Amino acid sequence: MILPLPVKKNKLGQKVADLSTTEYYRQIEEEVLEAYENAVMFQARKIDIIIRLKEALGEGNIPKVVIDELKRCPQRFTVYVDDEAEELVDVITTCITRLEIIGYDEIKRQELYQAVNEKNRKRDYFED
Repeated sequence: MILPLPVKKNKLGQKVADLSTTEYYRQIEEEVLEAYENAVMFQARKIDIIIRLKEALGEGNIPKVVIDELKRCPQRFTVYVDDEAEELVDVITTCITRLEIIGYDEIKRQELYQAVNEKNRKRDYFED
């Protein structure tokens, strides 16, 4: 299994271990915001296509199946989904780096993941 690795520097070239807690959490916030922006762009693109179809075909002339497919089918918007996915991995990497900084090496992170998974299992978070 390939896992994200903690990084030593951020995109500004700063050593992440030297960042204050506030600066580090701003960096996490920035990564989350980038993922969110990609998700919003993905939704906006789908809405834009529906609007263009309505303009071209008339309000009531778009088959419901087309609208339903646009709403549920991210495969048709691979570039947006891939961008969002990459940004989410950046969020994970930033969080893993912070865990490393506060003393959680790979072994301790694995133990933490197991404990959090067990806690979530007990809360039925994995059930549909």
